[in-house]
Amino acid sequence: MNSFNPSTPVSHRSTRRDLFWILGITAAVFILDLAAKLWAVAVLKNQPPIVIIPGVFRFAYGENTGIAFGFFREHGGILHFVAPAAFIALLVIIYKQFAEVAMDGWFRLIFGLLIGGALGNILNRLYNGYVIDFIDVFIGTYNFPTFNIADSALTVGEVCLIVKLMFGGRLATQEPALDCEPTAAASPEMRRADRHPAMDKANPANPD
Repeated sequence: MNSFNPSTPVSHRSTRRDLFWILGITAAVFILDLAAKLWAVAVLKNQPPIVIIPGVFRFAYGENTGIAFGFFREHGGILHFVAPAAFIALLVIIYKQFAEVAMDGWFRLIFGLLIGGALGNILNRLYNGYVIDFIDVFIGTYNFPTFNIADSALTVGEVCLIVKLMFGGRLATQEPALDCEPTAAASPEMRRADRHPAMDKANPANPD
């Protein structure tokens, strides 16, 4: 039985099975992100944060008009157009991935995370005009920008893609070309060596 194993080094031309894997991971990320955002609205909005680890980790409701982790908040209107354009560009990359390069388990995981994360935040932004964030992390005295499940998926996917490209081979892998160059005519000695023994018995007087 075939199973998904990102560590499997074997790569191959993209198939319908690879598309199903990517769509499945995309759907899982999107549904998890959507459920978490709905939970944040129902439980955290206009309520005090829920502290999980004091001084380190808590859930706190936030509305982000910028991009991931709260950057470029002042350009929220522009991002309504930039974000879908970036998503279309990502889809073009996926198409090129299917059409031209070898696929493996890591690429399925990477592109599933990237598409699922991008889709979760884009639809949230188009529907609400902002993205719902609720994961709040402190590193010492520094309060890291609040984020969500989609941001996490995008970050993990991007890091895995960089590592894959740096240490796991090129994204584009060319198939070996077939040798179609004409070869020199075989010598009589080579033809005699390749002749089937039955042919020699049938024509004992013909040296060729």
